Amino acid sequence: MWFQRHCFNSTALYTNRPDGTLGVHNECVTDSGGVDQVDGVATVIDPATNARLTVVFDNFFAWLFGSSREGNYWILALDPEYQTAMVGTPDRRFLWILSRTPQLEETTYQRLVAQAKNWGFPVTDLIRTRRS
Repeated sequence: MWFQRHCFNSTALYTNRPDGTLGVHNECVTDSGGVDQVDGVATVIDPATNARLTVVFDNFFAWLFGSSREGNYWILALDPEYQTAMVGTPDRRFLWILSRTPQLEETTYQRLVAQAKNWGFPVTDLIRTRRS
């Protein structure tokens, strides 16, 4: 992962849109205390599982990820209660471990990291954000 940005109190909000796509809003507080945010649109490309999405952002994330390609976000793990998820890109350049709660249980985090490592993600590059 060549791009690393330190963010705190990061959030991701997904909303259903009338056209069947998902609205995506990501936000975090930067090292300098500013707020970075980005909006995008996600389209499910695998309706059988809903696990592969094409996501297009409207600012620097579009530059960061380049052209959206089919299935650039894969839902790799999702707990039955939808409290945690792991999302990655098929080229294994990007990985996110998401939690609905500010504090993810350490055993859950370590289990997901081990799973990602087994799939070839560079887990030593993971950055854990602080949540208050």
